[in-house]
Amino acid sequence: MFLKVVQNFWYSSVMKISKIIFVFSIFSLLLSCIDLRSDKDLKEKEFNRIHNFFKSEYNLILSKEDFDINMEVYYKPFSKGRAFLLKPKKSIEYKSKYFKNITNLEWVNEGKDWDLSLWNEETMRIFTFPLENDDKRSEIPFFNKKYSYNFFKIIDYLGLRPYILNNLIYDKSKGNDFEKIEKIFDKYRDIGYSAINNQWECGFWDLDKNENIEKTVSFIYVQDRKCIIEEKNPKPDNEKYSLEEVEKYGKKFKEYFSQERYLEKIDWLEFMKFNNITPILVFSLPENLTREDAEKIRNKITKYYNKKDFIIALYGKNKDYGIYYIW
Repeated sequence: MFLKVVQNFWYSSVMKISKIIFVFSIFSLLLSCIDLRSDKDLKEKEFNRIHNFFKSEYNLILSKEDFDINMEVYYKPFSKGRAFLLKPKKSIEYKSKYFKNITNLEWVNEGKDWDLSLWNEETMRIFTFPLENDDKRSEIPFFNKKYSYNFFKIIDYLGLRPYILNNLIYDKSKGNDFEKIEKIFDKYRDIGYSAINNQWECGFWDLDKNENIEKTVSFIYVQDRKCIIEEKNPKPDNEKYSLEEVEKYGKKFKEYFSQERYLEKIDWLEFMKFNNITPILVFSLPENLTREDAEKIRNKITKYYNKKDFIIALYGKNKDYGIYYIW
């Protein structure tokens, strides 16, 4: 009898504790979804955090007059999280129809590009390609900094790429006339611009060697053959990069940002020349075009831009020929 009373008491106690835990969990969930701070205060606090980080770590100044914060809310089990994403206060408008309605570029304007923030792992680095003496990767100047991937994403999408796509490619004094190139593209259906190539890379692509390789060419590109280590039987999709050469360009960035730079005031042509950058613009071709068709397009557009300023790469994927890049 006594044992049964004890068992009933124990069972009753366990049930009460379970109910308390359940109620507490629900209460915690509801409490986590409530924040007495206003959205304005939260955004201002996060902008200051982003501003202070890039100023102290990179000497890059993001002004409140030019940039804003978009707050994205996401839910996790029993909690709610927020991501604060950088965006321009004034949307970046592109002149050419080829650069409009591009998802990646629209996300930047809307503050939906999660890499324009400090939400992810600090270990994200800009240079992730195979490297000789890979154990020395963390010692590469500038590229080894925290959030270097995010830094270059800001440099690219909020500065360099808008300058290239809205100014340099139209600068006739430098031998560039994208309006003429547009008219050539217009003769073919479904030629589109790809805006996903946002890393930094150095090297010199051997186009024949890289046929049938599904690889994204970086927008911020340095043409330097010494970056790639020559091997007897290299695998084109697994080339190794020279530690010495990558370090050289890391030191260049370190020198360039040894003084404070306001993002909106950077002279992008000077930035490109100082860091040996030749941006690559990738345009994808419809599958019905052959490599020979692509070569004809390349030959037509080449006279309307200066390859010392930037390069237009034509990317094709044909069922008979395979994958190819032509520039």
